[in-house]
Amino acid sequence: MMNANREYCKGVVSYSGIGFYIIDDPVLEKTGKPKYMEGFGWHYSHSAYAKNLRNASFDEILVGGAAYLVRRIDCWISGAGNVVILISKRKKDGSRCFILSTDTSLGNEDIIRYYGYRWDIETGYLYCKDRLGLGHYQMRKMKAIEKYCALMFSAFCYLEALRLQNDQASIGQSRRCFKLRRRREFADKVASLARRGMPLKKIYKELNIAA
Repeated sequence: MMNANREYCKGVVSYSGIGFYIIDDPVLEKTGKPKYMEGFGWHYSHSAYAKNLRNASFDEILVGGAAYLVRRIDCWISGAGNVVILISKRKKDGSRCFILSTDTSLGNEDIIRYYGYRWDIETGYLYCKDRLGLGHYQMRKMKAIEKYCALMFSAFCYLEALRLQNDQASIGQSRRCFKLRRRREFADKVASLARRGMPLKKIYKELNIAA
């Protein structure tokens, strides 16, 4: 049913072998993932296959208040085993995507809902790389890398707790709030030492900023 890219299938197999399932968009051409359907001796693209389907061939489902037209294809990929290909069209604007799931026990609604988490995952990963240093580690030993990642995720969890505590909309706001709090603590410390009559040089020493 599917003529899959060999490297992509290797990735599917490697994750499935350690107890993970994959829900992904398998037709992004720039990634080299599987893009073609095969059946009854014909070879055609996913897009052409979807265009030739009539609306009667789709089932309508509701996920998060949005209506989708979906067609489920249970198929087998060489090297990856049984998978589900879900052709999904948003009823509101007709936007279409193809979703691959290695967990064949999931219903259509569950696959769409899980795939909807992808945007939050992608933006969170980008924030970790761009603001919390996930992409800047330069260690080679696995133990050192694990420690670095643990520190980064600890910072992420702290900012998330700070966001919830202050009822903020994003972790970016939490980060700005944390930096502002640290500046205020520094200013309060300087003011407290000055009120106690401490000389300026001793204040520098107390704050570890002496030349």
